[in-house]
Amino acid sequence: MKIFQKNSSYGFTLIELLVVIAIISLLSSVVLASVQTATGRANAVYKLQTARQYMNAFALYQTDNDSYPRISGMGVNSGFCLGASNPNDTCYNTEYTESDTFNDEISSYISGLPSDTKSLIVEGSDIRGIVYQCLAISNNICTSYAIRWFIEGNTPNCGEGVSVPAVPTSGFLECVITK
Repeated sequence: MKIFQKNSSYGFTLIELLVVIAIISLLSSVVLASVQTATGRANAVYKLQTARQYMNAFALYQTDNDSYPRISGMGVNSGFCLGASNPNDTCYNTEYTESDTFNDEISSYISGLPSDTKSLIVEGSDIRGIVYQCLAISNNICTSYAIRWFIEGNTPNCGEGVSVPAVPTSGFLECVITK
C-alpha cells in the first residue's frame, strides 16, 4: 500500500508568482494611463483658468483706459508671452517674448502674473506659454485681442467659449479666446 506524504516545503510555485506579477503589471499600467489623462486635463483646466484671469484683468484695464493693453510699437497681431518666468523669456516656440513693460502695464490688474511653465515639445520645439495678441488697432488703441495657448490631446476640449482654429497636429491642440 502506498502512503502519500505531504511535501513539507512552503512557498509558491513559479507559475503562481508569474500570474501575480502579470496581474500587478496590468493593474499598474491601467492606473498609470489614468494618472496621465488626469494630469493632461488638469493642465488644460489650469491654462483655461489662467486665460480667464487675464481676460478679467484686460476687462478691468479696458474700463480704466478705454483700450485693451498695448505698448508703443505693438502692431496688429503682434503679441507677448503672458506672465513671468517663461524660459529664456520666450514662449510659443520662441515666436513671442516676455515684455517687462507689458507685464508692468497689467500688473495692477492681476495678482502674481500667472504663467505656463510646463514644457510641451512638438517635433523638437517647445510650444509652452500663453500669448496675448492685439488683433485690431483704431486711433492708436487696441480694440480687440486674442489669448492663445496649446494643450495636450487631439480632441477639442479647450473649454466653454474657447475656439479651436485648426485641426490638431502632433497630439496638441491650439486654443484661442478672442474679445
